Amino acid sequence: RETTDVIERLCIEAALEITGAEVPAGDVVREAQHIGDVLNKTADLTKSSFGELATGFADLSPIAKQTGLSIEETFALLSKVIDVFGSGSEAANGLKSGFLSLVDPSKEAAAAMQALGVEYKNSDGSLKSVKQVLADLAPAFNKVDDSQRLAAASTIFGKDHAAKMVQVLGTYNDAMALADKLNREA
Repeated sequence: RETTDVIERLCIEAALEITGAEVPAGDVVREAQHIGDVLNKTADLTKSSFGELATGFADLSPIAKQTGLSIEETFALLSKVIDVFGSGSEAANGLKSGFLSLVDPSKEAAAAMQALGVEYKNSDGSLKSVKQVLADLAPAFNKVDDSQRLAAASTIFGKDHAAKMVQVLGTYNDAMALADKLNREA
């Protein structure tokens, strides 16, 4: 029961982060239930454990909504990193760092993305969402060889999180297919 209480608390905290504290209590409860359903289904469909997914999502949820990714897409991407690296917290830290690197990339990171044919700004100069940039980067990363992929990831995301983001980009299409399945079934 203690584990269930902790997971329930994490789902409610995540729901509060995502929906905002000013929404009606019923909406927060519904959102927490939805997060719990998506969490359970993700654990059922992937190698990621329920506990690692819960920990990772709790760590990632403060910025998850701002990326443009849905709850299902966030869990799907998180699971792809947890499946390889084993830790929900480590996966969340890698994703947070990677996502923030895409929001306002350094000159070097922007140049690396442009070399791959990816722009982080729209034609009007506004910044693309993290979701849009990931969707553009994934196919571009898969067109280059391993050494080019690692070099670009190191420049764009930093050496500490390059491997995690290579995993995200390499499995992006699979993650989005999983997110679609979670949308239908959770």
